[in-house]
Amino acid sequence: MNWVTRALTSTVGQKVVMGITAFGLIGFLTGHLIGNLLIYAGDDIFNSYAHHLHSNPLFPLVELGLLVFFALHIYLAITLTLQNQKARGEQPYMMTKTKQEGIILQNNWMFVTGAVVIGFVLIHLMDLRFNFWGYMGEGISAADLIKDVLQGPLHALIYFIGSLFLLPHVAHGFQSMFRSLGLSHPKYTPFITKLSIVLGFVYALGFASIPLWGLLFS
Repeated sequence: MNWVTRALTSTVGQKVVMGITAFGLIGFLTGHLIGNLLIYAGDDIFNSYAHHLHSNPLFPLVELGLLVFFALHIYLAITLTLQNQKARGEQPYMMTKTKQEGIILQNNWMFVTGAVVIGFVLIHLMDLRFNFWGYMGEGISAADLIKDVLQGPLHALIYFIGSLFLLPHVAHGFQSMFRSLGLSHPKYTPFITKLSIVLGFVYALGFASIPLWGLLFS
């Protein structure tokens, strides 16, 4: 397990692991968004999707893997942010511009957006995984549960704002993922930068549309 220790203690190793966890979380976001958007196809289709997802015997392992990826991502985000602040002599700045990479958000701002997203995820888990607020009545369907949660103006607003914060976080995180994995190249970086912005909008607006739908039309 020495390679794990080296990966989590060296700066280069930390950035590589950060890139790997970002890749995994991007994959999770994609699948989660596609599944959530099935709510627009009708209750029966969404309920069928939710049933097949949660009845899959591999689902607990997927949840465990996501927990590990989230934990590593958060730990490395904090560690690398503190290292960068120390290297800069505690001089904060939020944006930089390079010839190859264009304008990118810096780690201080990424830390803030990431913290908001994590807060949003925790509320999401309390609502729909741990039933903290008591939404899960006996026999309630997945579609009805989503509607019950999002019909509350406060919860709908939290989900809407939390979803919008995915835009800057994904827009930077996707392109940063390629740099962390050593896949950055002057020929392809401009395209990856533009693609990262497009993906940020897709994830943010896709997820944000659901609380609006829940509040206004469900």
